[in-house]
Amino acid sequence: MLENNETQFDEQQLLNRHANMEARLWIDSNTSRIDEILRNNYDKTVEVFSDIVLTSFSEVMNAIRGAFFVVNYEEDTVYATAGYACTLDSMLKKKFKIGEDLIGFAVKSKKMRVLDHLPLNNAMINSGLAQISSTCVIVTPLVFNDVVYGVIELHNLNSVEPKYLELIERLSRNIASTLQSIQNNMKTQSLLTDLKLKTEQMLAQEEELRQNIEELAAIRDEMERRQEELQTMNDRLTENEQLMREAVDKSIQREAELKEKEVQIALKESKLSELKQELDLIAGRSKAVEDFKFADLFDLDEIQAMQDAFAYANGVASLITEVDGTPITKPSNFSHLCEKVIRCTSKGVLNCKRSDATLGTRFKNGAAVQPCLSGGLWDGGAGIFIGDVQIANWLFGQVLPLEANEEEFVKYAHEIGADEGEFREALKTVTRMPIERFSKIADFLYLMAQQLSKYAVQTYIQASEIARRTNEIS
Repeated sequence: MLENNETQFDEQQLLNRHANMEARLWIDSNTSRIDEILRNNYDKTVEVFSDIVLTSFSEVMNAIRGAFFVVNYEEDTVYATAGYACTLDSMLKKKFKIGEDLIGFAVKSKKMRVLDHLPLNNAMINSGLAQISSTCVIVTPLVFNDVVYGVIELHNLNSVEPKYLELIERLSRNIASTLQSIQNNMKTQSLLTDLKLKTEQMLAQEEELRQNIEELAAIRDEMERRQEELQTMNDRLTENEQLMREAVDKSIQREAELKEKEVQIALKESKLSELKQELDLIAGRSKAVEDFKFADLFDLDEIQAMQDAFAYANGVASLITEVDGTPITKPSNFSHLCEKVIRCTSKGVLNCKRSDATLGTRFKNGAAVQPCLSGGLWDGGAGIFIGDVQIANWLFGQVLPLEANEEEFVKYAHEIGADEGEFREALKTVTRMPIERFSKIADFLYLMAQQLSKYAVQTYIQASEIARRTNEIS
């Protein structure tokens, strides 16, 4: 009897192991399938992405109905973007305040809620899908880097097995990461539109300045012509007294007109002087192209704001430096690892500066992408030029590839004399990103650097031309 019991116990253990292995294979298989869907749809709109993900997710979970919500922190709301087995218009409620009902509370708590064993046709629950009668309701927040980007709500007629809940936990972070990338893409497009608008405004200001200079030249020509007429009139007055009296009367009238014109000319000259002072600050009449600095051509406060927005929208660090790696702007969104660990060692900061100088000068016809010569994190950069003369490097990065081996990075702590424990903790907070996504950010940065290079050339030409015309008028 004892042997039979032991045999039955061993068989049960084998069955349990087999069941666990099947569950694990099921979880891994479905995780890979959903991840592939995420990779193929990261460039879609939020609405299209959420519909595709919700449909695939609901089918895997055997859900009878589902809804996908996106968080809008500026409006403190969570709003529906897709439904499974229902439409947005058929939902009783499509928008929640953060903290309101199951959907809003999931954003606030950052925890998954599973309401199981609900009695059919008895327990009525307020959700985004109207009043429903289900046996099991799952509401899971989509969390990445401790920030909730969305919520998925699923309804099932039967209780959900543990493997389904484990699959939800594994996939919610990946979905949140992709959703963050899509939202960042939208912000990046907005930044590019703003940059184009500023360029158009600059060209309009250039045309207005050209018209002012032409008007001033016309006024000076008119003044010279009237002075010649007055001189001729004075010559005739010496020949005829009567003509002289008439000329005096006309002269008084003309003098009044000239005074009025002189006032106008004085105002124009004052405005021209102010414009010349601004141009001297930008260019200087005797400067060659090689003598120009980045700060001579751009408003550093505006550039700093643009750099900050670019860095935070894409989740990367960013900095603009001189060609030799000397910083021009303040660091934007620098990681704790780079700013407070690596750059706080003498060897680390020297390596960082050498890497910054090298990265921005590698290519003129595209962005450079490579591991940092200091810590090894992925960095990118593009040069800013006046013609063929480089005046600055725009750098970004401090990103860890998804497949990176952290132990290889920790070795660098010993090389530069940093504390290994502090290095490890800081490495955990570094942004992780697919290299494909990083390359697209590099392409966008190159486009922005091209726009700034065009702006620099236009400003240089404008300053030189106005300086030449001002010399001719003077």
